[in-house]
Amino acid sequence: MPARETYIANPVICTTVGSALLFENLSNTTYPVYLKDSLLNTNENFDYGEFNRLPTTLKNNTIQNFVFTFNDAGVYVFGDSRNLDK
Repeated sequence: MPARETYIANPVICTTVGSALLFENLSNTTYPVYLKDSLLNTNENFDYGEFNRLPTTLKNNTIQNFVFTFNDAGVYVFGDSRNLDK
């Protein structure tokens, strides 16, 4: 029987401005990717630099969790680094 991947099929998280989101169990190959070209994103000025630096951070350090605080209202679309459709 093939291995089953564990993920949330259609996750939606609603929170308030200034709240933080914890991404857990990260590795060199598994981390959140901000999908900047998604038509669902509503904040054109979102600074997603921390998400761009995350792969390098994971390669150079042994961290498993990443916390990000959303300071601006909006819709933000993320994918899984192994499969951007997830």
